Order: sequence, then structure tokens, then C-alpha cells
Amino acid sequence: MNIFDATLKLKDHLYKGNQQLIEINGNVEVSGFSLLPLLTYFGKMKNIKDYEKYTRVFKKEKTFLFDDFKHVRRDLNPHNKKTKWAKNMFYSDELTPTNVNTKDYWNFLHKNFPFCDVCSYFKVTDLESYFEIKGKHYDALIKGLGVNTFKNKKILEIGPGYGYLPKTLKENNIPHQYYCADIVHRFDNDNFIDINGYTLSTINDKFDLIVMYDVIQHLGSEIFLTYTTEIKKMLNDNGDLIISGNLHMDDFVGHFFGQTYHSLGYNNIQKHMTEKLNFSSDWKYLSVDDKNIGVILKYWKNI
Repeated sequence: MNIFDATLKLKDHLYKGNQQLIEINGNVEVSGFSLLPLLTYFGKMKNIKDYEKYTRVFKKEKTFLFDDFKHVRRDLNPHNKKTKWAKNMFYSDELTPTNVNTKDYWNFLHKNFPFCDVCSYFKVTDLESYFEIKGKHYDALIKGLGVNTFKNKKILEIGPGYGYLPKTLKENNIPHQYYCADIVHRFDNDNFIDINGYTLSTINDKFDLIVMYDVIQHLGSEIFLTYTTEIKKMLNDNGDLIISGNLHMDDFVGHFFGQTYHSLGYNNIQKHMTEKLNFSSDWKYLSVDDKNIGVILKYWKNI
């Protein structure tokens, strides 16, 4: 069974039809972070009861979006000797973007699990609810950076989601020129750039501002190094690169649906950007509803 078919097994367990949530043995969990596709792919799932054998609930929390249930996040069960092999599945290259075409896989996800890029926000089931929740994050980004960061700038957004940034810039009469690049074509834009998810080399233009919000945690480390090296050539001399989201401090191995990511944490991101690429940097918290939910990293070239 390939990882595409293994991922579709999640659809057998949707919670109240919500593509963001699945229910297994009475527990509701986030579909994108479920271990079900990986265990299925590696042949450990003969039936759903096996899920309890190989996993455990390591965090059970009340969600701030729904009042009627607690949701869980699962880990591999360290008390089951049969799971000793399991951590290797995260470190194997078999399911990384190197071997599972990331463009094909993400287009598959967005066809079968709409709005899955915000799967932590369980009420996102249509474009209106997406903008209601994700919009607050972009509003906080604009507020944190200041309107002048965007005003009269030629902007490239990499991984733009469903297009809230150009929408709100236009609605707030902030003059700008907007371009976006993505592996999934999720909204119409005259300046949309189709990329393959491994390189930005097809982009030949230069920009005043390049934005990556909630993107780098889905990039393998090699892809991130490639992207940022190419971005340096794409920035005008007085341009800025903005990276934002909830970042790990140290390198980590994670998964999203059926792909695994060997990703850089903040410490090595900063080292690469400032020592290897010779960027200067600054940062501030990304604050939504008076809560710090991540950071805003700002980089500019030393010239």
C-alpha cells in the first residue's frame, strides 16, 4: 500500500464529517497529526484495535474551539516492546519529501482533506471560517511589523494559503504589488507562480518583501536551505524576508499526515541565515488575542 492509500484510511474515521478530526476508539484527534497513515503504510495496522497497541495518548486537552469534547495527540507507545522499531519510521527517508513527491502529496491532501494546512483549528471547514481564524494571524503579523513594511512594496508570499494577505491589504487600502508562489493552486491571482516544492529557481524576479508564514515547519531541512539561498538572490538590496510561525528551538523530526520532515529548529535557522548567508536579523512575538503563539523573524541582507 502506498502512502496515498494509507492516508485515505483516515476518512473511515472522520468525526462528524469534519475532515480535520478523526475518532478512534472514543478518542477524537487531529487528522493531520494522527499516526494512523504511517502505521498503516508500514504494515502495523491489521485492524483499528492495533492502533491502541502501538500508540498512547500523551496529551489530552480541552480545545478552545469546541466545547463538547477533549481532543488527543498521540505518541508511539514506549511501554510496548513492539514499538521499539517505530521511531525509525520518522528517521527513514522513505516518507520524506525526497521520496514522496511533496507537490503531488499536498495536492492530494487538499483534494481529500480541505483546509488541512490549518488542521489544528477544527472549525475551519470553509473559506469563511478559514479567514475568520487564519485572518487573525495575518492581522497580527501586519500589526507586529507595521503597515509600512507592506506599503508600496513588491511582495512575494511563499505558501500563501487561500490568499488572506492580499485580501486584507487590499481591503485596508494598503498599496502594494502582490505575487505568490505555491505547490497548490488554492485561489485565483494574476501573479500566481507554480513551484515544485523543492526549488524557487523558476522565479526570476526581485522583490522588496518576501513572506513565509506557517511554512517552514513543513519543509525538510535541505529544502529550507535551498529556498533561503535562492531567496537571497531574489531580494532587493533594501528588502526583507519575513519568516513566522510556531518554531522549535532545536532541529526536530515530525510528520504531517503521511510525510515526515527532518526540519531545522530556530537555533540552526539563525546560524544558517546569519553566518552562512550573511543576513542581519531581528525578531518579535506573534501575538494573537493577547497570547504569544509564535515568533516573527525578520532578515535583511548585509550590503
